[in-house]
Amino acid sequence: MKAFQVSLLLTLVPSIYGQGCTQDQDTFCEEQANKICALKSDGNPECAGCVANAVAFQSGCIPLDEIELFAYLEEFQVDYRTSISREERWALLRQSLQLISEHQARNPDRTYELGLTPASADNEQDLLHRSGLLPDLAASETATSAAFQAFSFNASNPIPSAVNWVNDGAVTPPKDQGRCAASWAIATAGAIEGAAAVSTGLLQSLSHQQFISCDSINLGCEGGDLVTAAAYAFEYEDRNPTGGIVSLATYPYTDSEGVATTGCAAPRRDIAVEVTSGKIVIPYNSLLSLEKRMENMKQQLSIQPVAVAIKSACPTFANYKSGILTTDGDCFCADSFCFDHAVLLVGYNDEDPIPYWIIKNSWSTDWGEGGYARIAQTDTGTAYGLFGIMTHGVVPEVPFAIRDQSVEPAVEDDDFEFEWWHIFLITVGAVLVLCCLFWTCANLLAPSPEHHKQEQ
Repeated sequence: MKAFQVSLLLTLVPSIYGQGCTQDQDTFCEEQANKICALKSDGNPECAGCVANAVAFQSGCIPLDEIELFAYLEEFQVDYRTSISREERWALLRQSLQLISEHQARNPDRTYELGLTPASADNEQDLLHRSGLLPDLAASETATSAAFQAFSFNASNPIPSAVNWVNDGAVTPPKDQGRCAASWAIATAGAIEGAAAVSTGLLQSLSHQQFISCDSINLGCEGGDLVTAAAYAFEYEDRNPTGGIVSLATYPYTDSEGVATTGCAAPRRDIAVEVTSGKIVIPYNSLLSLEKRMENMKQQLSIQPVAVAIKSACPTFANYKSGILTTDGDCFCADSFCFDHAVLLVGYNDEDPIPYWIIKNSWSTDWGEGGYARIAQTDTGTAYGLFGIMTHGVVPEVPFAIRDQSVEPAVEDDDFEFEWWHIFLITVGAVLVLCCLFWTCANLLAPSPEHHKQEQ
């Protein structure tokens, strides 16, 4: 994939690199208007994988072995909710290619790499469909947050120099939210997964579909908020009669195309995790400095993963491929409500020459470092950090997992916990066995009818 990106950049960005094809290179070149066909090095054109309505590349060439770009774009367009022309989509893609090219050309000592991702041809509205954290809901969450514990920094608890919950087996694989703006649901589910794994040793993917379809306060595929989502998980009587959160295997994700399923289908007697309360690590209206926010976040993160708010609707984040992000470009956060996206904060590293945070995104494993990203702990001149990662953080309290239904391969569950109904069934079974034994013994010891006749 990297070779594909580099070769494509060499041909599509003439302002940085020259155009043209080498004589010995198998290439894809423009054969006629609106078609891109193969041109072999021997000079014999061979039409293959033509793309209708493609942007006309005047003299640019695309290596033949990189045909997957066009197949990728064809697959990529299926999930778009916005209706724009193919030409406009190509223009967006070329803007990303220009950004990638300039980043590589101007930063020889760069700490991070940009490249084509599933979000590279997104417009602003598309990126919002990939996010879903709503400032308006967050601003009105005062009543809900009253049920949460406030974070209290404990100076007697040392803060580790590095934490990585992925390596420690408390993080399930990255999800793909598709075009449903439900990052708030996936991040909340991830925080509960992590809390349950730390508390019980059981790691299982929980149903973010339950939050999307069953939470009456948040807005499903149109967005939501972390505090109200976490409150749904433990407000059983009014909002969540299910009594907890079910596993993803029990209630799979169905809304990736962006249309929320109406009606809650979470089974009431099949919950996987029970949540008792929540804690707000950093409230939206906090007046804490960046240094204090980071200190609080690291102490909480040393206990469990944290659902956090960030700003993501910008080209740098959309095209991130690897390394440590040391700038946020158009995703600079200047206030506490600049965010648009929720992710799971799963670790940090203060031992690296560039200290960084580790986040798990919900844009599939084709984005970033297999679905993850590293963000530098940079002082941006505000209290919010790069991409606003120190804006807000929420964690759930999970005393125990009721049932393990989808343990990830990295975690083995060899323990068995008795429930009340186990004891009931065993007791009933024992009584039935004793009754059968008593009846059998009574029949064996009782005199037969022939014996009675002989005595008479």
